Amino acid sequence: MTHSSGSGLIHEFLEDSAYVHENWQEVCIGEFDTKVLDRGSGKVLFQTPIARHLEPFWVPILRHFEKHRRVVTYQRRESTTKYLHAWNRAKDLKSVLDHLGMERCDFVSHSSGAIATLHFALMYPERVNSMVLMNVAAHYPRLQGPASVLSDKVAQVLPQSLLLPLFLLYLAERNTKEYPIHRYAFGQFKPLNKFMKYSLNHIVMTHDIRSNLHEIRCPVLLINRTDDRIVRMEDMENMRQRLPDCRGLRTVTGGGHMFHYTRSSEIIEFMEMFYDQITQRPTVAKEER
Repeated sequence: MTHSSGSGLIHEFLEDSAYVHENWQEVCIGEFDTKVLDRGSGKVLFQTPIARHLEPFWVPILRHFEKHRRVVTYQRRESTTKYLHAWNRAKDLKSVLDHLGMERCDFVSHSSGAIATLHFALMYPERVNSMVLMNVAAHYPRLQGPASVLSDKVAQVLPQSLLLPLFLLYLAERNTKEYPIHRYAFGQFKPLNKFMKYSLNHIVMTHDIRSNLHEIRCPVLLINRTDDRIVRMEDMENMRQRLPDCRGLRTVTGGGHMFHYTRSSEIIEFMEMFYDQITQRPTVAKEER
C-alpha cells in the first residue's frame, strides 16, 4: 500500500477509520462490552489491539490478510479510574477468543498490544500457534522511571494542549508525514492525563518477562523500526537471542511509533515470508529440496 503525504495521509486514515467502524460488531462477554471486527475465512490471524482509537493503523494489514485468512480484532478496554495490567489484557483477549469459539490462532501485535500478547502466550500457551511482535521489549528499565513521572505527576497538572505534544515526542518526529496522524489518533484520548496514568503507560511500567522468555515455545517473528524512541534495536535483539523459536528480527526505517501503517507493505512481506516458513507450504518445501 502506498500512502500519500501531509493532508492526504489524514484523509486515508479517516477512510481506514470508516472501514473499522463499518465492520464493528457489538458483543457483550460477561461484564466486558466490546466491539469485534471479524472478516474473511480460513486460518485465524488475531490482531491484539494496542489501544482504543488506534485500530485504523492496522487496516492495511487486515485488508491484505482478509483475502485469504480470517482476521479478527476487538476494541480494547480502557480506564481512567483504575490500573489495567498486562494480565487483565490477556484475560480480555482470552474472553474474546472463547466467545468466538477460537482455540488456536496466529497473533500479530505491536507495542502494548504485543506486551498483552506475550503475557497471553505465557498464561495460555496452548492457544497460540505463532506470534508476530512489533516494537516490544522484555523489560523497559530506561522508560519506567520517566513514564511513571510523566503519567502520575507531570501529566496530572498539564492541560491537554501541552500534554499531547509532550507525549508525541516519544511517538513521532515533527515535520514528517506521520506526525499529523499520530497527533490526530492519540488526541482522541480525552482526558489524556487519566488515560496515560491508568491505561496507556501502566502496562509498560510493570512489564518484565526477562526470566520467562524461555517458556515461549511457539514460532516468533520480531519487527521494529531502526530509529524508535521507545524500543531500541538492542532490546529486540536481546529478545531474538533468548526466545527459543525466534525466526528473525526484521526492520523498517521511519514511520513513527505506529510504523506498521505507512510501512505496511514491508510488514506484510515479512509476515507472509514468516507464515510460508512455519507452515512449510509446497513452494517452500520445493525450494528446500
